[in-house]
Amino acid sequence: MKHIFKGMANDSIDTINNNFDELSDPKRDVTVNDLTVNGQIKTSGGLEVSGGLVNHGSANFQNGLAVTAGDAVFYGAGYSKKVADVTVWDNGLNAHIYRVGNIVVVQIFGSILTDHGAFTTIGWKIPAGYRPAYESHGIASAGYTKTIMRFHTSGDVNIIDSPLKASDNNGGDNYSYGFAVWATADDFPS
Repeated sequence: MKHIFKGMANDSIDTINNNFDELSDPKRDVTVNDLTVNGQIKTSGGLEVSGGLVNHGSANFQNGLAVTAGDAVFYGAGYSKKVADVTVWDNGLNAHIYRVGNIVVVQIFGSILTDHGAFTTIGWKIPAGYRPAYESHGIASAGYTKTIMRFHTSGDVNIIDSPLKASDNNGGDNYSYGFAVWATADDFPS
Protein backbone atom coordinates (compact mmCIF):
# COMPACT_ATOMS: atom_id res chain seq x y z
CA MET A 1 0.00 0.00 0.00
CA LYS A 2 1.15 3.50 -0.76
CA HIS A 3 1.04 6.41 1.63
CA ILE A 4 -1.56 9.07 0.87
CA PHE A 5 -0.76 12.60 1.93
CA LYS A 6 -2.11 16.12 1.59
CA GLY A 7 -0.79 17.88 -1.51
CA MET A 8 -0.31 14.72 -3.59
CA ALA A 9 -0.32 15.08 -7.36
CA ASN A 10 -3.66 14.78 -9.14
CA ASP A 11 -2.96 11.15 -10.00
CA SER A 12 -3.48 10.31 -6.30
CA ILE A 13 -6.92 8.91 -7.16
CA ASP A 14 -5.10 5.98 -8.80
CA THR A 15 -3.12 5.45 -5.59
CA ILE A 16 -6.35 5.42 -3.54
CA ASN A 17 -8.03 2.98 -5.97
CA ASN A 18 -4.96 0.72 -5.92
CA ASN A 19 -5.00 0.73 -2.10
CA PHE A 20 -8.69 -0.30 -2.04
CA ASP A 21 -8.00 -3.02 -4.63
CA GLU A 22 -5.19 -4.36 -2.43
CA LEU A 23 -7.45 -4.32 0.66
CA SER A 24 -10.20 -6.26 -1.12
CA ASP A 25 -7.83 -8.90 -2.58
CA PRO A 26 -8.89 -12.28 -1.06
CA LYS A 27 -5.24 -13.44 -1.20
CA ARG A 28 -4.15 -10.56 1.04
CA ASP A 29 -2.46 -11.68 4.28
CA VAL A 30 -4.48 -10.31 7.20
CA THR A 31 -2.38 -11.83 9.98
CA VAL A 32 -2.32 -9.77 13.18
CA ASN A 33 0.69 -10.45 15.39
CA ASP A 34 -0.51 -8.61 18.51
CA LEU A 35 -3.96 -7.19 19.13
CA THR A 36 -5.31 -5.17 22.03
CA VAL A 37 -9.03 -4.47 22.03
CA ASN A 38 -10.43 -2.09 24.62
CA GLY A 39 -14.04 -2.72 23.61
CA GLN A 40 -15.68 -5.90 22.36
CA ILE A 41 -14.81 -8.39 19.66
CA LYS A 42 -17.93 -9.79 18.02
CA THR A 43 -17.81 -12.64 15.54
CA SER A 44 -20.68 -14.30 13.73
CA GLY A 45 -18.64 -17.19 12.34
CA GLY A 46 -16.65 -18.34 15.36
CA LEU A 47 -13.10 -17.52 16.41
CA GLU A 48 -9.96 -19.59 15.96
CA VAL A 49 -6.84 -18.84 17.99
CA SER A 50 -3.57 -20.63 17.27
CA GLY A 51 -1.77 -19.38 20.39
CA GLY A 52 -3.34 -18.79 23.79
CA LEU A 53 -6.35 -16.64 24.51
CA VAL A 54 -6.75 -14.52 27.65
CA ASN A 55 -9.91 -12.55 28.25
CA HIS A 56 -10.43 -10.15 31.14
CA GLY A 57 -14.07 -9.31 30.37
CA SER A 58 -16.97 -11.26 28.97
CA ALA A 59 -16.91 -13.38 25.84
CA ASN A 60 -19.77 -14.74 23.77
CA PHE A 61 -18.95 -17.18 20.97
CA GLN A 62 -22.20 -17.88 19.13
CA ASN A 63 -20.63 -20.31 16.67
CA GLY A 64 -17.83 -21.74 18.76
CA LEU A 65 -14.26 -21.05 19.80
CA ALA A 66 -11.27 -23.11 18.72
CA VAL A 67 -7.94 -22.73 20.53
CA THR A 68 -5.40 -24.91 18.72
CA ALA A 69 -2.43 -24.26 21.02
CA GLY A 70 -2.11 -22.81 24.49
CA ASP A 71 -5.06 -22.24 26.80
CA ALA A 72 -8.25 -20.23 26.72
CA VAL A 73 -8.45 -18.28 29.98
CA PHE A 74 -11.49 -16.19 30.93
CA TYR A 75 -11.33 -13.83 33.90
CA GLY A 76 -14.88 -12.59 33.36
CA ALA A 77 -17.79 -14.46 31.84
CA GLY A 78 -17.18 -16.77 28.92
CA TYR A 79 -20.06 -18.70 27.43
CA SER A 80 -21.29 -20.34 24.28
CA LYS A 81 -24.76 -20.43 22.78
CA LYS A 82 -23.85 -23.63 20.94
CA VAL A 83 -26.13 -26.43 22.17
CA ALA A 84 -26.84 -30.08 21.32
CA ASP A 85 -28.87 -32.90 22.84
CA VAL A 86 -29.44 -36.64 22.44
CA THR A 87 -31.60 -39.30 24.14
CA VAL A 88 -30.42 -42.84 24.96
CA TRP A 89 -32.62 -45.80 25.98
CA ASP A 90 -32.31 -48.95 28.13
CA ASN A 91 -35.62 -50.59 29.09
CA GLY A 92 -36.95 -47.59 30.99
CA LEU A 93 -33.64 -46.44 32.50
CA ASN A 94 -33.29 -43.73 29.87
CA ALA A 95 -31.36 -40.48 29.70
CA HIS A 96 -31.74 -37.18 27.90
CA ILE A 97 -28.29 -35.62 27.51
CA TYR A 98 -27.83 -31.88 26.91
CA ARG A 99 -24.64 -30.03 26.04
CA VAL A 100 -24.21 -26.27 26.27
CA GLY A 101 -20.66 -25.15 25.47
CA ASN A 102 -18.48 -27.68 27.29
CA ILE A 103 -21.00 -28.46 30.07
CA VAL A 104 -23.07 -31.66 29.85
CA VAL A 105 -26.25 -32.35 31.84
CA VAL A 106 -27.78 -35.84 32.02
CA GLN A 107 -31.43 -36.30 33.05
CA ILE A 108 -32.43 -39.88 33.91
CA PHE A 109 -36.10 -40.74 33.28
CA GLY A 110 -38.52 -43.56 32.44
CA SER A 111 -40.48 -46.50 33.85
CA ILE A 112 -38.01 -49.33 34.38
CA LEU A 113 -39.07 -52.47 32.48
CA THR A 114 -36.19 -54.81 33.43
CA ASP A 115 -33.98 -54.91 36.53
CA HIS A 116 -30.65 -53.06 36.49
CA GLY A 117 -28.44 -54.66 39.10
CA ALA A 118 -25.86 -53.08 41.37
CA PHE A 119 -22.33 -52.98 39.95
CA THR A 120 -23.59 -53.49 36.37
CA THR A 121 -23.07 -51.60 33.12
CA ILE A 122 -26.08 -49.79 31.66
CA GLY A 123 -27.17 -50.76 28.13
CA TRP A 124 -26.43 -47.32 26.68
CA LYS A 125 -23.23 -45.32 26.37
CA ILE A 126 -22.66 -41.61 26.58
CA PRO A 127 -22.14 -40.71 22.89
CA ALA A 128 -18.96 -39.02 21.63
CA GLY A 129 -19.34 -35.28 21.95
CA TYR A 130 -20.90 -35.60 25.43
CA ARG A 131 -18.41 -37.78 27.34
CA PRO A 132 -16.86 -36.53 30.59
CA ALA A 133 -13.30 -35.21 30.55
CA TYR A 134 -12.75 -37.20 33.78
CA GLU A 135 -14.71 -40.00 35.44
CA SER A 136 -17.86 -38.45 36.88
CA HIS A 137 -20.73 -39.50 39.13
CA GLY A 138 -24.44 -38.83 39.32
CA ILE A 139 -27.44 -40.06 41.23
CA ALA A 140 -30.53 -41.98 40.13
CA SER A 141 -33.61 -43.28 41.86
CA ALA A 142 -36.54 -45.60 41.27
CA GLY A 143 -39.31 -45.64 43.86
CA TYR A 144 -37.56 -45.39 47.23
CA THR A 145 -34.25 -46.86 46.00
CA LYS A 146 -31.38 -44.45 45.43
CA THR A 147 -28.16 -45.32 43.63
CA ILE A 148 -24.93 -43.77 42.39
CA MET A 149 -24.02 -43.93 38.72
CA ARG A 150 -20.45 -43.75 37.39
CA PHE A 151 -19.87 -42.12 33.96
CA HIS A 152 -16.59 -43.14 32.30
CA THR A 153 -14.58 -41.21 29.69
CA SER A 154 -15.18 -44.18 27.33
CA GLY A 155 -18.94 -43.51 27.49
CA ASP A 156 -19.69 -46.57 29.67
CA VAL A 157 -22.11 -46.05 32.57
CA ASN A 158 -22.26 -48.23 35.70
CA ILE A 159 -24.68 -48.52 38.59
CA ILE A 160 -22.29 -48.77 41.54
CA ASP A 161 -24.59 -48.90 44.54
CA SER A 162 -28.17 -50.24 44.83
CA PRO A 163 -30.04 -52.00 41.98
CA LEU A 164 -32.93 -50.28 40.20
CA LYS A 165 -35.75 -52.76 39.57
CA ALA A 166 -38.91 -53.09 37.51
CA SER A 167 -40.86 -53.53 40.79
CA ASP A 168 -40.39 -53.46 44.57
CA ASN A 169 -37.95 -50.57 44.87
CA ASN A 170 -38.08 -50.51 48.66
CA GLY A 171 -41.85 -50.20 48.49
CA GLY A 172 -41.90 -47.59 45.71
CA ASP A 173 -42.81 -47.64 42.03
CA ASN A 174 -40.52 -48.26 39.05
CA TYR A 175 -40.26 -44.69 37.72
CA SER A 176 -36.62 -43.66 37.35
CA TYR A 177 -35.18 -40.18 37.68
CA GLY A 178 -31.78 -38.70 38.37
CA PHE A 179 -29.08 -36.42 37.06
CA ALA A 180 -25.39 -35.85 36.50
CA VAL A 181 -23.34 -32.83 35.37
CA TRP A 182 -19.78 -32.65 34.03
CA ALA A 183 -17.41 -30.78 31.75
CA THR A 184 -16.40 -32.37 28.46
CA ALA A 185 -13.32 -31.90 26.31
CA ASP A 186 -14.95 -33.70 23.34
CA ASP A 187 -15.37 -32.03 19.98
CA PHE A 188 -18.86 -30.64 19.55
CA PRO A 189 -21.25 -33.28 18.13
CA SER A 190 -22.41 -32.67 14.57
